[in-house]
Amino acid sequence: MSITFNLVALLNVLLAAAGLWTTVPELRGRPVKLWRLGLPAFFCTMTAIIMLSGTPTPHLLEFAWLVAGLIGAFAGIVAASFVKVRTDQMWGLVQFNPAFMGAIAALAIFGLVIVDSSAVWLGHGIWPPTQDPAVAAALMAGFIDGRAWRIAANAVRSPHADLND
Repeated sequence: MSITFNLVALLNVLLAAAGLWTTVPELRGRPVKLWRLGLPAFFCTMTAIIMLSGTPTPHLLEFAWLVAGLIGAFAGIVAASFVKVRTDQMWGLVQFNPAFMGAIAALAIFGLVIVDSSAVWLGHGIWPPTQDPAVAAALMAGFIDGRAWRIAANAVRSPHADLND
């Protein structure tokens, strides 16, 4: 058995790990800058795009990937509608109760990337179109994107709360 090194697969694992790592403040419920809400969404979406780019299947998988991303975004928007956000408008800080949904979605993307990259490294890199993990990664990345967008929209409109203690 030979192991093939693929730099794109390694980059994808690192992006997924960064997406998972940037959800840590969300788990702790600590105040963060408003722009930091977009970091998990950025890293996880880039991971899902790179996973899609590694598939040789034509447009059917791309359509499934897009639909999964939109469904995930809608689910993320709905889930984030129930999140209570406190915002320090003066310092641009955002705080909400510790939440696990974003971290679970990022962990799922990380697991999918490990499976996909391991298959590439072991030489079994082509998935059947109905079983490609890129579609599931798009669903989870869409969830993270929609959730981050809705939380940021709620944070911008929320009244001032002093979080800079």
